[in-house]
Parts: sequence; C-alpha cells; structure tokens
Amino acid sequence: MLAQWSKTNGPFGGAVHCFTVYKSNVYCGTDSVIFCSNDNGVSWTAVDMGSNVEGFWGLASDSSKILAGSIGYGIFLSTDDGTSWNPKNTGLTNTSIRTLMIKDNIFLAGTDKGGIFRSTDDGTTWTACNSGLVDSIVYAFASMDTNIFAGLDDGVYRSTDKGLNWTIVNGGLTIRNVYALAVINKTTFAGTYGGKIFRSTNNGSNWIEVNLGLMPITSVVDLAVCNEYLFAATNLEGIFRSTDSGLNWTAVNEGLTSLRTISAVANDTFLFTGTFDNDAWRRQISEMITSVPSSSVCKPHEFILCQNYPNPFNPTTEITFRVGTDGYTSLRVYDILGREVAILTNEKKPSGSYQVQWNAANMPSGVYLYQLETEKYTETKKLILLK
Repeated sequence: MLAQWSKTNGPFGGAVHCFTVYKSNVYCGTDSVIFCSNDNGVSWTAVDMGSNVEGFWGLASDSSKILAGSIGYGIFLSTDDGTSWNPKNTGLTNTSIRTLMIKDNIFLAGTDKGGIFRSTDDGTTWTACNSGLVDSIVYAFASMDTNIFAGLDDGVYRSTDKGLNWTIVNGGLTIRNVYALAVINKTTFAGTYGGKIFRSTNNGSNWIEVNLGLMPITSVVDLAVCNEYLFAATNLEGIFRSTDSGLNWTAVNEGLTSLRTISAVANDTFLFTGTFDNDAWRRQISEMITSVPSSSVCKPHEFILCQNYPNPFNPTTEITFRVGTDGYTSLRVYDILGREVAILTNEKKPSGSYQVQWNAANMPSGVYLYQLETEKYTETKKLILLK
C-alpha cells in the first residue's frame, strides 16, 4: 500500500486545535469537546468535561496529570488518567486559554489577551506573571533546561526563573508573530504567522531563518518533534518535514486531502495532525523518514561543505559541513583579501555532520570566504554580510 496519511475516525464536531500524548493515549482538543484515543486514532471517545463546556485550544500533560484549557471556560485538571476533570480557575482573570505547559510541577497558561498565568499548587491558585511582557496574546510554550520560551505576537520571550519574569529575545527574528515553538537537543525553533521558521542555538539570543524547501507558505501554526526529526503544520499547505535540524524542508502530504492543518503531535509511531476542516489524520513517522530522497543522504566517507544559511546574512549565519573520516578539521573565515578573520573550528573531529554559527556583528559589510580543510579535503565557499 502506498505510504500516505489516513483520516482517523471522528466525528470531532469542529476544528482540531491541539493534541497531547499521555501514557499510551492521544488526546485532542476541538471546538466542541476533548476526545481521547487509546488505539492510535482508530477510534476516539468524547471526554465528559461537564455541560456547556467547549472550545478547547490548549492541552498539556506529564507523567501523572493532564491539563486542558478552553476559550472562555478556563482550565481543567485530571489526575486519574482522564476519567474525571476538575475546573482550576482561582486567580485566573482571563479564562480564554490558548496554550498550556507543565514543567517541573509548575503549570503555565498562555491566554488570549491576558498574558501568562502560573500555578505552583497543581492549579489550585493562579498568579499573573507578566513582568517583561509587552504583548498579551500567548500562542505557544517550549522549554530547554532552565529556560522557558513563550511565543507572542511581538516575538519570543524567555524566562530563566520558572516563568516568573520574562525577557524578549528577538535578535535576528525578522517576523515577530510566533505561533509555534519546539526544542530539539539544544536548538530552539520558532514558527511564525508570516510563514518562516527560525532557529536559535544560544537560548534565543540570536535567530536565523531555516526555510529551504518551506517557502512560500502562509503560516506555520504548530511544530512537532520526534527524536531528531521536526514537523511543521501550516495553515494552507499541509505538513512539512525536516531531518537536519530545520536546514531543509520537504512536504509530506501524500493522501492528506485537507491541507488546512492547525495542530500536530508525535508519539513513538505516528504523527497526528488536526485541521480546520473538523478532522484528524495520522501517518507513520517511519515512512516519512525513510522516504528522504537518496540524493540528500550523506554517503560514508563523504566530505561536504554546504552553503551558509542565510546568505546574505546580518549578523549571524550558520554553516553545515560533513567530515567523512576522523581527523584534523579546520573551518576558517577570510576577508576578500585573504586575511583570516575568524576560526570556527580547529580540532580533531570524528566523522559526522556538524553545524557552526558565525556571528559577524563586529565585521564590516562585504564578501567573505569560508574554507573547510581536512587531511583529505579542502573546499572554499563565498558568503555575504549585509548590514
């Protein structure tokens, strides 16, 4: 059978806005109620949240709790595997919940025009934590180590004190409407309403565009991670996949007849996506990964120096390279007269693929050369700094 998406069995009664994976179950929030599947989407059961409660746009879970947030009805908590749900709204001055996060037993709620609320007692009480925020519509959260990131209309904010205070971190972020956030290892990704994806390798202090194969699209509305692989849900063009930390993107829409995607989540086997057209779809992750064109897969013992991205750039750019065998590796930058201006790598490296960033904030605009040199391979490419 042709590898492709398949529609899961609803009905959902509205757009599928969000997902969470809890133990072996998948939950999705819709315009009507929350649904749960214990068989990877083969069947779904509506969750009883009480009468006249609807519009679920936010879900989050950890090993023992599930949080659900609605537009207008606040937050609900389940501690018995989704059997019962209790409203948790004390202290919430805005009950329209767009996104939720659980990190280290701290709850964070992002609201529609009400900023961020925080709870340290399993949702019993909530406190507004908007110090440093300028905007108040919160679309997404992500975390990495002691950093928590929030996506808003005016960019990315970072908290280093568990959500109490926030600092805007928009360096290089040319589009500020951040609707989606994700983390792979030590790299943070931001998806924007303007259709671009940015990534940061220094806790959000600087961002670079990573959109090869993705553009032009209208909006990136969600990001999902499975191991080292990143998936982007777009609001008109379906699902895109990256297998190289966002450097390159490929559409993976075979069989997906509804490209108006709005949400995505991955478990160990499937990628799920929800749409504006009142349905949810699933596809095996393994078939999307193994379908990578062979021309894009590095061969053993191959040396590659990729073109920097973005190019032209200001002031940071990223260079990807591959060394085919263990040995001394040097990556240096020179000005147009051949004078060395930066050493990005100068050490013995095992075979594999690498990415390094050059911050040229202290350099004048102009054409530069970067050279990869190993014991068996030398290649030089041109890059352009435009300030």
